[in-house]
Amino acid sequence: MKNSTIGFLVAVVLLGVALGIFKYAPSLFSVGPAPVTSDNLIIGSTDFGSLTVLVYGKGQPLSDVEVDLGTVGANGPTGSMSYTVTDANGVATFSKVPVGSFDIFFNTNRFPTGYAVPPQSKLPSVQIIKDQQIQKRIDLNQQ
Repeated sequence: MKNSTIGFLVAVVLLGVALGIFKYAPSLFSVGPAPVTSDNLIIGSTDFGSLTVLVYGKGQPLSDVEVDLGTVGANGPTGSMSYTVTDANGVATFSKVPVGSFDIFFNTNRFPTGYAVPPQSKLPSVQIIKDQQIQKRIDLNQQ
């Protein structure tokens, strides 16, 4: 009787440990903070504009390309970042972006094969202005 009680308690403890580990497992494998909606790039913002990014390759619009927005430092993205995906016309729309300066960037998620991910120095930064729609075009180079 004692052995079965001890076995049961050990099983409960092990299950608790396993659940505790699995609860935090996603954060153990993530590269950075989770993306936020574009209106939350700067918490507490009350003034917004919008951004449209046109993504082209070989002179044609590229669909289903992830476009990231945030700030980028020497070692990659810093702080909050947001993303959207281009539509059939190569258009990625961030409809509500806080007023301020941001960097447009890419990663390998939903990036078209046959194209080189451009270095950050070749990508535009953007100044969002209250109640204005800003548009940027990016032409991707083939590998």
